[in-house]
Amino acid sequence: MNIAAPDQHARSFVIKRLDESMKLARLLECRLMVFHPGLRTGISGFYPGVDWKINIESVKRLLELSRYHGIKIAIENCPEPFGFLLKNVEQFSQFFSELVEDLGLVLDVGHSNINSETHAFIKAFGRKIAHVHAHDNEGKHDQHLGVGYGTVDWNQFAVGIKKAGFNGTVVVESCSNMEESVEALRKLLG
Repeated sequence: MNIAAPDQHARSFVIKRLDESMKLARLLECRLMVFHPGLRTGISGFYPGVDWKINIESVKRLLELSRYHGIKIAIENCPEPFGFLLKNVEQFSQFFSELVEDLGLVLDVGHSNINSETHAFIKAFGRKIAHVHAHDNEGKHDQHLGVGYGTVDWNQFAVGIKKAGFNGTVVVESCSNMEESVEALRKLLG
């Protein structure tokens, strides 16, 4: 679902769908809803910066809807090589500087590891981190390996996230070794 879709009708559908998700999340008494940033499209090159502007406008609209529904929302860092507008620390720094409202960050550790920026994300946005997705990879692809089965420096992650005062939820998103991953994180974060 592309919140930065250049077509107004497509974007309206996406925002309406996320609005419905917020309504349902509120009924389920969820405290936080995660969403992805917008994507570049085939026409992005013809209209430089327009997808970025639309992404900001859509996030502002989602923040309005979240306040109406009484639910917090947070945006996830997405992985290379996909066309997401927000993948690295530099992009998120620009994004947060342009966004007046306070918005949480979902730190996807596997995604940040592909850019070798897990520690940089924590250092730059530690107080904004509202939720963590934990999985590992070998630093090249979004493999969703179990914690400790790739190149993520989990000890550095644990030290950094504790120092940042994180007290949110950590969700294991590995495709295998889930119980081991949960136990490893309990030991590191406990």
